[in-house]
Amino acid sequence: MPGWLKASFTTLGQATGGVALFAAGAVLYAHKIALSMATLGNVLAKNVLLPGVVLLTMRLLHVAPEQIGVTVVALAIPSSVAPAIFAVHYRVAEKEIASTVFFSTVLSLLTITAFISLTGL
Repeated sequence: MPGWLKASFTTLGQATGGVALFAAGAVLYAHKIALSMATLGNVLAKNVLLPGVVLLTMRLLHVAPEQIGVTVVALAIPSSVAPAIFAVHYRVAEKEIASTVFFSTVLSLLTITAFISLTGL
């Protein structure tokens, strides 16, 4: 990759974290956070079910422990802000998605710790 192109991607990559945090703050500020069945289902599916199923599947397939650990912990990362931005843009399930981002982030303190312990990272 040419140096000038690589520098552009590096700059863009460094800015995305800050932009995501700003967008998350704006979305969470604009919508009252509430726990509903939809939010609870989203959070449990993203934080517990998805990494749990992948963990079991990879162990059944005898994948290397290091690969299992990295994959499962990456999947246990909380929901991203992108769905909340789309929900606001299209005016669909804004409150539920904003709540999902919030509760997914809070719960991830426990679930990421649990999956790190389960995978031995």
